[in-house]
Amino acid sequence: MTTSAQLPKKRRVLSDPESDDAENSLQYAIRESSLAVRSSPSRRNSVLLSEGTQDDDLSTPPSSPPPRLSPPPQNTRKPTFSFLKRKHATTTSSSTNGSPLSEVNSNSVRASLDPPTKKVGTQPTLKQMQLDLGHEVRKTCATCGMEYVPSNAEDAALHKKFHDMNLTGVDLGKAFMKANASRWVYEATRFDEGYVVIVDRKASPTAKNQAKKVLEVISKELSSPVIEDEVLWSQTETPQHLLQAGSTEKVDRYKVFLHMKDSRCVGACLTERIWESQPVDRASVQEEGADSAVTVRDATHAAIVGISRIWTSGSSRRKGIAMDLLDCVVSNFIYGMEIPKEQVAFSQPTHSGKNLAQAFFGAENEWHVYQET
Repeated sequence: MTTSAQLPKKRRVLSDPESDDAENSLQYAIRESSLAVRSSPSRRNSVLLSEGTQDDDLSTPPSSPPPRLSPPPQNTRKPTFSFLKRKHATTTSSSTNGSPLSEVNSNSVRASLDPPTKKVGTQPTLKQMQLDLGHEVRKTCATCGMEYVPSNAEDAALHKKFHDMNLTGVDLGKAFMKANASRWVYEATRFDEGYVVIVDRKASPTAKNQAKKVLEVISKELSSPVIEDEVLWSQTETPQHLLQAGSTEKVDRYKVFLHMKDSRCVGACLTERIWESQPVDRASVQEEGADSAVTVRDATHAAIVGISRIWTSGSSRRKGIAMDLLDCVVSNFIYGMEIPKEQVAFSQPTHSGKNLAQAFFGAENEWHVYQET
């Protein structure tokens, strides 16, 4: 059955022989083109579209509307990595705003966040970390006598070190024992296994440094000034009135007597070469307080050795160590000479020094002091 729309088309094509040849040639070209592109799926729709368009232009009358091709179905399948595509689009839009890229600091990002909201009427919670009284609290150790600040870590560590040396003695090491084995000048009789070593200007640098180590402990406990090395290991000239006319003589100024037990120094005595001293007013010593200075008489006496400082470690006191040191001083300060006690003088003594001097010289005998330079 034929329709009324197809009859005019047949009559038009049959009535025009030139259009029949053109139509055959066109259909041939279309078939050849469709064979060439049939293997390409992406171009199939475009070829069919062009084929339908050309065919409509040649065969469809102007009064008929052109056939509408249905558009290809939309791809409704969601991409597998669609979130990456969205992130890329966001990054691209943000990076094309004309500003250069810069490094992001986490601190600045955190600081840019809004601060936490505070409730109206509430006060911030404060925590006291340290109590400030305006000054550091100092403490004096009852055992070693050192003044220090307990809240200061460095000060507390220094006190602990000094406290241990003051209590048990200063460890000078086995190397000091070996280096000074030939200088053991006195075997202590009042202290078991004790001996005394002399360190003077002619001693080795190691022995001098160890002696200085002990003297630093003594200076801190007695609150006495530190003697510099150039003075401690120096020489002094003998006064001219004690020599023949025109002659000079230099002698060592200081000598250090170290009372040792094994490698630990438990007592020490710093001696000084002197030439005169003054007798102590014994009556005034008995009347004066424990911490007061002794008074002297106007008389001047000849002297040879002065006891500048004498010390015993806390755990070794009342064992005769100080008396051992004094016995060694009178026997070995000047080689081959036993110094008379009346020519031995003390520097301004402490309360313990007074008791030691009276025990050494005798309760009924006179003893002397000298003025340190």
